[in-house]
Amino acid sequence: MKALFLVLTTTALSFAQAPTIANATGPDSVIAIVGDHKWTVAEWERRLSEIPEKSRAHFQSDPVDLLRRITFYENVIEAAKKAKLDQQPPYKQRIEDILFDAETNEVSNGLLVMPEEQKKYFEAHKDEFKSVRAEALSMLLANPGAREKLIILAAKAREGKSFADLQKEDEKRLRYEEAVPISLNPAIPDARTAIVAKAKVGDITEPIRVDANFVIYKIDSIAGADYDMVKDEIYKKLKTERFQKWAQEQTQGVKVEITNPDYFKKTTP
Repeated sequence: MKALFLVLTTTALSFAQAPTIANATGPDSVIAIVGDHKWTVAEWERRLSEIPEKSRAHFQSDPVDLLRRITFYENVIEAAKKAKLDQQPPYKQRIEDILFDAETNEVSNGLLVMPEEQKKYFEAHKDEFKSVRAEALSMLLANPGAREKLIILAAKAREGKSFADLQKEDEKRLRYEEAVPISLNPAIPDARTAIVAKAKVGDITEPIRVDANFVIYKIDSIAGADYDMVKDEIYKKLKTERFQKWAQEQTQGVKVEITNPDYFKKTTP
């Protein structure tokens, strides 16, 4: 590392001009030379744009610092390649994981869902999309006996006691919300969907785990959801389904022949 540092600090670095496009004639104009590498306006602007904005001003005023850091970075990578570290564990697996993620992301980005397909899905499942307004009474999971407490409070609410009054029984631990919007979306179901979807106006639910809380709801109103409210979730659902189909096709398309089934029987736990 010390030797590498000495080499880097003595790397030949000079500027044909200051690394700014102010006096450059075009993107291919050479503005700096590092060793044998000639830096053009286009390359400098591209690399500078990759720097976090809060650090960009420093490197604009001290381009030598950035060029030295980039050279250090590239020299270390080149040394790793010469040592064939990219072909040795655990680095090989990490690189392959990155490439796998990159390729699957590219496939996913190429899967198009047209607006008419989103609309068609919405029309076919219109009755399942609902917009619910409810009162909520919640308690953090961290509170001992939170679920059991809310079961008791739900029973009291069904007997006619209001959520606002019930909250007063334990004001420090209970949280009351008068009007909570709940979007019931079959495209992206959550923990509340199965329970609230079956509820009617006036019903009081059993405790439902929502994030770090147990919650009981009193359903105040139920209305059909507007398409514009749910179209993004529909898009995500259809795209996810397409990606899963592609992945399944790729998996099932792999031809596998077991030549020694007895071996696998012996090694099966």
